[in-house]
Amino acid sequence: MNKLPKVLVIQLKRFKIIRETTVKISSCVNFPFEINLNYLVTSSSQTQGAYVNSNKSTFFTLNGFIVHYGQGLNQGHYISIVKCQSSGVWYKIDDDNIKVSILFINY
Repeated sequence: MNKLPKVLVIQLKRFKIIRETTVKISSCVNFPFEINLNYLVTSSSQTQGAYVNSNKSTFFTLNGFIVHYGQGLNQGHYISIVKCQSSGVWYKIDDDNIKVSILFINY
């Protein structure tokens, strides 16, 4: 790989098709708050300055994610958990209801 994006978006497939029926994959997914993708970038790209962000690294920090509540693809509700860049506080956003996320109070 020659260059990484400035913003990295990862989408996990959380539904599968079994006998023409869509089923939600409800297993827990653990993910890091920080990830270094240096191993994906070729050394020649690094010497040419093809880096991700202003501090010249291949290091990404989690800033938010989306959670689906419900049993199936066509039903349920989505919420967002996002990190305020200036304060580092995590917020749960559920439609027009925004509150501090107790899940990430110590991160």
